[in-house]
Amino acid sequence: MYNRGEKTGRGKGMDRYIGEKELAAFEKHLRREEREAGTIEKYLRDVRALAAWLDGRAVDKGLAVAWKERLVAAGYAAATVNSMVVAANQFFRFQRWEGLRVKTMRLQRRMFRSRERELTKQEYVQMKQEYDRKLEESENALRSYRNELKLLKEDKGSRQEWIKEFKKYENLTALDRNVAAILIRQVRVYEGKRIEVIFNFEEELDKYSSVLGGTGSAGRTEGMVV
Repeated sequence: MYNRGEKTGRGKGMDRYIGEKELAAFEKHLRREEREAGTIEKYLRDVRALAAWLDGRAVDKGLAVAWKERLVAAGYAAATVNSMVVAANQFFRFQRWEGLRVKTMRLQRRMFRSRERELTKQEYVQMKQEYDRKLEESENALRSYRNELKLLKEDKGSRQEWIKEFKKYENLTALDRNVAAILIRQVRVYEGKRIEVIFNFEEELDKYSSVLGGTGSAGRTEGMVV
């Protein structure tokens, strides 16, 4: 019901549908980042859940928020809702749909338990399962971060050539044809006198930005046609 990939596109200015083509590209991206198999499976499952709920509609910020609210209304635990929101936000970030990212819920912890309120066996099992799932997700995220950080520290040789190319032009005051050919991959012109500049080495910039805590999409910029 949600295979509308023919109208999709990364970045701005396009309808934002979630189809199998986008999910396959997202899975490839996660594997390239050496994410844990369990993390990849969960992210894809949660994004598919969002796509199924959209039922063919193009996603926007309002629908993304409504999906989170629907999960809360359905009785999902806050930690579960947050984990699904994180998966969707990772997909939005990969698609460069940064404006769609949704805030996670604030978790409130009860420091004391009322003596009149004893946990049933079912409640205990559910809480234990939720705790185990959250612990596993945290451990997977920590291992993934450590692996990415290790790769970043060990990144040598030809994989750092793009950094050398960028540093050659760090004090650039004018742009000529040769420099543009090296630094710029594509320039897109849209209606309304808006342009989008896509730089070379964009994937490398996004990778380093994600490991260092940035928002990604460092390789593109927008402006007005002059």
